[in-house]
Amino acid sequence: MIDHHAPDKRWERRISSGNLSRRFVEIRGSCKLAVINHTACDSILSAGIATGILEPSDAYDKAVIAADHTCRENQIADLLQSITAERNLALFFECLKDLEQGTPIPERARNVLEDRSQERLLAMQLVSKRLVERGKLACFEF
Repeated sequence: MIDHHAPDKRWERRISSGNLSRRFVEIRGSCKLAVINHTACDSILSAGIATGILEPSDAYDKAVIAADHTCRENQIADLLQSITAERNLALFFECLKDLEQGTPIPERARNVLEDRSQERLLAMQLVSKRLVERGKLACFEF
């Protein structure tokens, strides 16, 4: 199991299961089986990396950090996060391949990705108007 939610001081930094999968593969090589208990970006990428379906890459490292920690716009993270409700591994890897090769992603994925982009824009507008930072604490005022 590769997880970054353990109650350990080492996880009090920006790390994700995708980053841990990369390190695992570098040290021990890929494994034959991965159990995926949810279909967020980090789970899909970490399972793909751990099993050798995907080659570890800096792009995947950045995507899992964007998805898990920064919420920054990231093509890979946004695509995988937008289709998470599909719970369809073949679709995840097909869309990822299309994105990386610059070919059109399937229409159903394109539609939910566009919805996510619109939601991100709206959220950014709301945050820019109502976010108040107090030291390390950020508050959203209504």
